[in-house]
Amino acid sequence: MEHALLERGLLEPERSAFLQALPQEYPCSRHQILGFSREGRPIHLLQIGEGPYGKLLLSGLQGRDWPAGALLLYFCQKLLQAVQTGVPLGEVSVERVLERRSLWVVPSLSPDGEARVLGGLGPWPGNANQVDLERNFPGQWTWNGAKGSRRGPRPLSEPESQALFRLCQRPFRQCFVFSWGEGRIRQGTGGIPLPQGDLIGQMLAHSGPYGLTKEREGQSLASWFCRTFHRPAFTLSLGSAGVAPEEQGLGDLYEQLLELFLMLLLV
Repeated sequence: MEHALLERGLLEPERSAFLQALPQEYPCSRHQILGFSREGRPIHLLQIGEGPYGKLLLSGLQGRDWPAGALLLYFCQKLLQAVQTGVPLGEVSVERVLERRSLWVVPSLSPDGEARVLGGLGPWPGNANQVDLERNFPGQWTWNGAKGSRRGPRPLSEPESQALFRLCQRPFRQCFVFSWGEGRIRQGTGGIPLPQGDLIGQMLAHSGPYGLTKEREGQSLASWFCRTFHRPAFTLSLGSAGVAPEEQGLGDLYEQLLELFLMLLLV
């Protein structure tokens, strides 16, 4: 299953079996169903650690983001193995770090879109209704003719965005959104000065191969999170523009990104 994760991603019921097995093998993790997609697929939530410093890590807002979600889950599995064995991961004592921190991981917010992409339907936009989930949140939903239809008929019209909205009411310190394809880190904005966010952004940029930019439009999920909760949030767009996952080699990419992933844990 571990190799399948990076070779082709996991779909239902494989993903459910994988995530449900983790708490049985690694007691420091918990699994629950956050909600269900438009077509009834489960939206999974994996919690690692019990520390009060909660971090939200999520992926799969678009079906094409499945490689980012696979890398995120692979990293989570390596974290759990490090806690179990007591062996540091990249020179980081994970067990000690998790005494103060907890990770709340949503590996795929749009399992319907992901199923379509992995089923050969191409870069499917959004969920089963072709709604861009990133634009379906309050405060950034606007109607703009035909383009507006991608944002849904109203804010939180989609069950996937409703499920994430409920989860975001928890007091997370930070939010990290994993997407695929650009090879850069985008810092969420929203008219809220967050000096801590600037510092975190610089640390992330120095820990991996990607440069840092600040979002201009402020309409991403990361910017919505910043504006709503006054907490830092970032979009990590993994991979390289125009390079397919099978050409990229997700195993090799994971090794390149390990230091960056560990920095997410430490900041």
